[in-house]
Amino acid sequence: MRKITRSVIPPEYWDFTQGIRLGEVMHGDGQEALDMLNSVERALNWAISDTVSTGITAELKKARRQIVASMNACRKAVDILKDGGF
Repeated sequence: MRKITRSVIPPEYWDFTQGIRLGEVMHGDGQEALDMLNSVERALNWAISDTVSTGITAELKKARRQIVASMNACRKAVDILKDGGF
């Protein structure tokens, strides 16, 4: 089970101009980034299942691990910034 990350940023921060701007970017661009990474992961899954070369499959799996790590990093960043997300 992974450790739960909690934000130490006070909720009031998100009512100020800087917080509002950052929140809008994290909600819009952050969600688009996760959607893109999910799409790439799906494509890699298909490629892995359709590839017969063990060498190529190994490289595709390495790439997929990096994509998954990126998704997890993005989600953790959101958790660090704001409990409950954007």
